[in-house]
Amino acid sequence: MSSNKRKDDDLLEITNLKSNRRITQLGIYSLKEQIGAGGMGKVFKAYHPRLAKAVAIKVMMAQTFEEKRNRFFREARLMAKLKHPNIITVHDLGSESNIDYIVMDYIEGVSLDQSLKTTRFSKRKSLETIKKIALAIEYAHQHNIIHRDLKPSNIMMEACSGEPIVMDFGLAKDVDVPEMTKDGTVIGTPRYMSPEQAEGNIAKVTKASDIYSLGAILYEMLARTPAIQGNSSVSLMCNVLEGNIKSLREVSPKISVDLDTICMKALHKDPQQRYRSARKMAEDIQCFLENKPIFAKPRKKSFPVTTAVFCGVLILLGVIASVLFTQSEQRPKSPKSAKSSKLPKLPNTQNPIVAKDASWFVVKEKPYKVAYQVKKNWPVYFHQEFPTSKFVIYEVLPQTYVCFNFCRTSSSKLSDLLPQLEKSLFDGHYKFQRQQVSAHKIKNLRGQKITYRLYKENREYYGESFYCLHVNYIYVVTAICRKSAPELTILRESMSSVQSYGQVVAEGTFQDEIHEKNFHATYKIDRSWIKHEIETPPTEVAKQYWRGAASFIQFNFWVVPSSNLTEIIRSSLHNFFSDFYTYKVVKSSHRTGNGLRGKELLVHLKVKTNPQDKRYAKVFYKLANGNVYTVFYMYPEKENEAYFSPYEKALNSLKIR
Repeated sequence: MSSNKRKDDDLLEITNLKSNRRITQLGIYSLKEQIGAGGMGKVFKAYHPRLAKAVAIKVMMAQTFEEKRNRFFREARLMAKLKHPNIITVHDLGSESNIDYIVMDYIEGVSLDQSLKTTRFSKRKSLETIKKIALAIEYAHQHNIIHRDLKPSNIMMEACSGEPIVMDFGLAKDVDVPEMTKDGTVIGTPRYMSPEQAEGNIAKVTKASDIYSLGAILYEMLARTPAIQGNSSVSLMCNVLEGNIKSLREVSPKISVDLDTICMKALHKDPQQRYRSARKMAEDIQCFLENKPIFAKPRKKSFPVTTAVFCGVLILLGVIASVLFTQSEQRPKSPKSAKSSKLPKLPNTQNPIVAKDASWFVVKEKPYKVAYQVKKNWPVYFHQEFPTSKFVIYEVLPQTYVCFNFCRTSSSKLSDLLPQLEKSLFDGHYKFQRQQVSAHKIKNLRGQKITYRLYKENREYYGESFYCLHVNYIYVVTAICRKSAPELTILRESMSSVQSYGQVVAEGTFQDEIHEKNFHATYKIDRSWIKHEIETPPTEVAKQYWRGAASFIQFNFWVVPSSNLTEIIRSSLHNFFSDFYTYKVVKSSHRTGNGLRGKELLVHLKVKTNPQDKRYAKVFYKLANGNVYTVFYMYPEKENEAYFSPYEKALNSLKIR
């Protein structure tokens, strides 16, 4: 049989669905050959005469049920919503001779399923491919579309570019419209479906189900074998439901711990334990590719038994801190570069490590403006960074650790944070008793020191923590060792080295005048306040000075094209507050004095993440010579004129020439 005769027979068999006529034309499209088939229909290569290019046409199989015809139309409409370089594009939906069809891009290439059979993907190529697919799925999720049938055969690999293209949204769900699938119906492909899909509980099938499928595809690309094993559909479904998946490292010991962590997190049986979004998974993959620490928690069994519990506790502390105290001014796209935690040396971060002498190092953590010192021979047992927090664990001796934890916070009261920190640090891992609580000062940081008696596995340990809330950051330094351990002295020496290295304006009343030449302005600031650097464009000056956890003065001067002070104030307040606070201007008045005439506002604020946490602010605006001059003061506790005396001093010191 000739090739052309075979194609004609295919066309007759596939497209002659409801009549005996041989069909080679649908609308303006000329059918050429069958190139694929799926559960809802078959796919043909066709020719678009007006655009003079090849297209793909999906033709619905002959069906007697109106429901499946509705599904077919829904697939087209869902795909038409999505415009992403890694998702197939739909151009048309039509019906001809009682045949329904969808017109899509024609992708020159083969499916990922076929590629895996003939090509061995490198680790980097596998990760880059999954990252692109994850970002495409994230885009679909942002449009409230869940794919529900992600698998290698539904991903095309372009022949020229090697780009992955997500196909076949026949089982996709639009969360904005009523579900068409009846509860109890199992949808998807067993090797790649999530446990909640295998249960047939449609309500539980969420975006997390697509993340599970991404993990299954990544597993197969790296291990060269499917994550779910079984000789029949029944055995496959049982293994999906029970979560019977060998770790990547069991299948391929050369796989790194971090890569195993990424894959197995996506494949977690519990949807709540998977990545919160496909983008988060893509970010972790990018971190791995750039040799940066990943966000996902490492697998416990990759750590020695004697230290797994303590390290797991501190990972939990970092995660909870990231959630409880999220108030980041600008979230970085990825954490700062660091060596793997397995290396027995100080992390090679962007933060400078300064040699103090032959046996000590000084480590500076730039985003948190804090420094500390550690012994040169202390190995880094674990090093982890989250979007708003970071911690490093040094293992001094077996079961003897010192941990430095820094995180962003929106709270203004250390007392509110302590119970949460202690619970996340000790609860479920150590039985603990507070022994002594005392105010404590280390260098230029004031906080609390708490000593603990800890119990684990019938052994007693000693714990000591220093907690400090400083310039919207919380610093926690913790030491845990065996009772009466001789190394406690050296641990305390390291703890006592912690200091903020923000530019400290030394003790005194007022320093010399500060000149802002571009704006012809001068002001003074109390020397006990700490300067906090703020990046600004060339047309703006912003200087911020802190005292305590949430009390600061800020001077802002910037060039404005507008002369409408009301509009300037409205825009300024929104830009300053809206990310972190709900705010209300309770008083607005004109102010004259000390050569300044402008607008003064009293503002009430509530922290968005904790509405019980109230702040009070006064802001002064003056518009002169095309420039805006602002003095801003925030205080966290009481609305009382006496507490605004620093603002009055700062405002009275401002001189504009």
